[in-house]
Amino acid sequence: MKTNSEIVKSDKESLPIKLYIAASIFTTFIMLIFSWYTWKSYDDFKTIKEQYLRLEELCGTITYLDEVLTMSARMAVSSGDLKWEERYLKYEPQLDSVIKEAKLIAPEIYISEAANQTDIANLKLVVMEKESFRLLHEGKRDSAGLLLFSPQYEDEKKVYKESNDIILAGLRNKTTSVLISHHRAGLIAVVCVIISLPVLLFVWIGTGKKMKNNLAEHKLAEDKLKASETRYRRLFESAKDGILILDFETGLIVDVNPYLVEILGYLCEYFLGKKLWEIGFFKDIASSKDSFTELQNKGYIRYDDLPLETAKGQRVNVEFVSNVYTVNHTKVIQCNIRNITERRRIEVMIRESEAQFRSLAEQSPNMIFINKNGKVVFVNKKCEEIMGYTREEFLSPSFDFRSIIASESQGLIQEAFSKHQQGEEVPSYEYSLITRKGENITAIISSKLISYFGENAILGVITDITALRQAEQEREKLIQELQDSIAKIKTLSGLLPICASCKKIRDDKGYWQQVEEYIGERSEAQFTHGICPQCTEKFFPVFL
Repeated sequence: MKTNSEIVKSDKESLPIKLYIAASIFTTFIMLIFSWYTWKSYDDFKTIKEQYLRLEELCGTITYLDEVLTMSARMAVSSGDLKWEERYLKYEPQLDSVIKEAKLIAPEIYISEAANQTDIANLKLVVMEKESFRLLHEGKRDSAGLLLFSPQYEDEKKVYKESNDIILAGLRNKTTSVLISHHRAGLIAVVCVIISLPVLLFVWIGTGKKMKNNLAEHKLAEDKLKASETRYRRLFESAKDGILILDFETGLIVDVNPYLVEILGYLCEYFLGKKLWEIGFFKDIASSKDSFTELQNKGYIRYDDLPLETAKGQRVNVEFVSNVYTVNHTKVIQCNIRNITERRRIEVMIRESEAQFRSLAEQSPNMIFINKNGKVVFVNKKCEEIMGYTREEFLSPSFDFRSIIASESQGLIQEAFSKHQQGEEVPSYEYSLITRKGENITAIISSKLISYFGENAILGVITDITALRQAEQEREKLIQELQDSIAKIKTLSGLLPICASCKKIRDDKGYWQQVEEYIGERSEAQFTHGICPQCTEKFFPVFL
């Protein structure tokens, strides 16, 4: 199937030919029309001319025959010779025949009022003339003469002549009008020719210019094609991918570039003229004609990791891609063979490094995660244990890592994430997390930008310091209690002003307080009241 660019190119190349054909067809069409019209005009003119001459002849013949008939009838009556009757009868059918022919040539003339009057007058004249011949046969020559020279006969003769003159004039007018019509049509044809000639001239000049431009474009296209072929050959020769060119129909190798010769160690002649599946190290690509047929039909075959063996027996990993494209309206197959041995070695190293990382991460006492584009793509086992979420939940596309951040730490996390998105590193900082059970965890996070499968990502290590912070709080509380106790003990040391009589103690403000009250405020000692034996004996002797 042709590509759009090939179709456009083909249309551009065929445009001048199409214009030339269109101009030729248009010119031929115009010439045929003019030729046909000229011939038709000539034929019509010839026909009209013949009819005109015939009508003129018929008009003269009708007048002549009419006079012959009148003269024959009158001569028969005047001389009494019946030979004039024979002459009359001889020319009468001729007159009828001439009139019929005239009617055929110009039938529209003979349906007029004048034609009708001519027919009536003619019939009356014929009746009177034949009546005169009858009277002549009966010996009534004088009666016959009176009839033919009577005013009635003369009147009918006059009507016949006038009507016949009108008919003859109509015939001449018809002929003249037809000639005028054809004359006008001829003028129109001449005008059309005059108009058409500049149009044809313009068409042919335009076609000539277009063909000239096309020749120039064709020359330019050829130069560009040569330059393109030169560039292609340079790219073909200098490409750092192996390239094979195959015949689309047969599968024969028609060209091979130097790089493929270099990496495989075979001479160029080893490839040329062979089919792809006939070369040993390519047998897995197209082991049968069915595979080649698939390539012809689909136009594309790809092998991502194909092992080849060089002439020296070394193993080479290649990427094999085959495409079908068109060159000068001919399909060819181009096979691109890229050496990916080093890339495969690096991929293996990356996989091994990743396996080591996963092993270390799973054994780490800290929570470790990888965040790519705001989504968690890796968590270690410790994340599941501490946070209470499964690995599948962490890695779900719908999981939002900010949902496990305490509200007071949301700003810190957003600021650090934004800096990482801009390519900046962030120092370790302390923040708070919320587990699935709703427990608050205090942690320190250390994060770093890394490359993860070719894309930027954030590697984070989270250390749970909740127990440490609780221990610190307990220690601070104990220290504070000890400090308070020491402060109180210091207060009770030194000289205490005490009354010798009532035993009240004076405080720092000068007030006197009971001993129990004074000591209770300044220590944790609490007093219980009782009575000693001496005081009992002194104050309550009755109870002894």
